[in-house]
Amino acid sequence: MENTELREISIEKGFFCPSSKAIYDDINPSLSFKDISKQELIALRERFVLYVKMPESFYPYIKRSENLDHKVKKLTEELYQIYDECVFFHNGTWNDNGKVDEYLRRLEQIQCC
Repeated sequence: MENTELREISIEKGFFCPSSKAIYDDINPSLSFKDISKQELIALRERFVLYVKMPESFYPYIKRSENLDHKVKKLTEELYQIYDECVFFHNGTWNDNGKVDEYLRRLEQIQCC
């Protein structure tokens, strides 16, 4: 957002280029960092809602789903299915109906196999 301290700091540190076309691009990140790749930023953006809405016990699985390998697609699909069941269908509030252990077992099975 223009005229904010965070924007000015981002420009000063080289994290943000105000003339970049990526500012209005839904695919490419508008920020860039030396130690975080474009693909990592995209993965974080895609999983942001999971980190915000799901309990911390799910964070290792969300983090694992950011990697680019054959298990990621199934793990990501399962995480979003759990999200839908526990958050989306409960008006944005986490409610696992006592099934958190079952969900974590499902994720562990996908991650291990």
